[in-house]
Amino acid sequence: MKGMNPNSEFAEALRLRLGELGLSIRQLSEMTGFAYEHVRRVEKGLLMPSHRMCAAISEALQTDTEKMWKLVISDKIREKYGTVPLVIAGRNPELEPIERVWHHLSSAEKQMLVDLVGVMVKRREATHSQSRGELQINKSPNRKVRKRESTSAVGAIFKRNL
Repeated sequence: MKGMNPNSEFAEALRLRLGELGLSIRQLSEMTGFAYEHVRRVEKGLLMPSHRMCAAISEALQTDTEKMWKLVISDKIREKYGTVPLVIAGRNPELEPIERVWHHLSSAEKQMLVDLVGVMVKRREATHSQSRGELQINKSPNRKVRKRESTSAVGAIFKRNL
């Protein structure tokens, strides 16, 4: 299907703004003059809006047309070229889903995510060094305490996010 992009940044921004304003797709359809089904497909990320439709939606939702149009262009580029532009820009395509939502997180949530990844890396390093048969000698009596603290930190992070 042409324009199939369920991960559309434009659609995500549209859904968020509709929620903020407490508007339905039907109401947006009436405000913009576009058919309900057309607006619904754009909101679902199944269809990319034209510049005219993007401008009408932006005006109805009182958002910056230029920013919304940039999201449409970004979606079109992602749809046509996949992750190639990210690779060319020297970015890791696997991080793109995190980058897309990063600005929605609070500073504390961002720090929790960074801490969680740090704990995961340390666990993986410990697992890999043990699987390679490396003997790690640490005569510090606090070694086990630190390991329990990191485990409980992971548990606390998961509990806060549930």
